[in-house]
Amino acid sequence: MPLIEGLKSFWHGQYSDAAEILHGARFVTYAFSGSHAQRDVIYWTITEAATRSGRAPMAKALANVQAGLKPHSPINGRFLKRVVEGRSRTVA
Repeated sequence: MPLIEGLKSFWHGQYSDAAEILHGARFVTYAFSGSHAQRDVIYWTITEAATRSGRAPMAKALANVQAGLKPHSPINGRFLKRVVEGRSRTVA
């Protein structure tokens, strides 16, 4: 349920709530055998929610975790660059 609630909050533009809920629930994917891709999407969503809600330290920490796990991922690199530069526009 926390993942659903967090994604719902993100969809409704409640980014601070989404960041809080999803951050607390990010390890739930291991319980239901979430794939690496599913876990990446959850981390990216938390990072985006943290960025949009002005939670720069959380966004930087999450972006660094993802970049450390997959340093050659273009999307991880873009997230890291955005949060380090303090930009809040979406990753394309």
